[in-house]
Amino acid sequence: MLAVFKKMDMPVEVQDSKLVLIDNFRVASKNKPISAEQAKMLTHMDLKLREFAPAVVASYVDGDFSAP
Repeated sequence: MLAVFKKMDMPVEVQDSKLVLIDNFRVASKNKPISAEQAKMLTHMDLKLREFAPAVVASYVDGDFSAP
């Protein structure tokens, strides 16, 4: 686990058999996609990601265009 955090340049060290964050570290930023490693880190920290749901604003089916 330490290698995963170190790979992301996260400032961690082992103290008394526990991983300790020794400085502030931003895992993700608003409106920026996250990497697979960042997603794993959030999962290991038991932080849930928010659900993404696109909104359909128009459709084109069999030559017919419709917009709400």
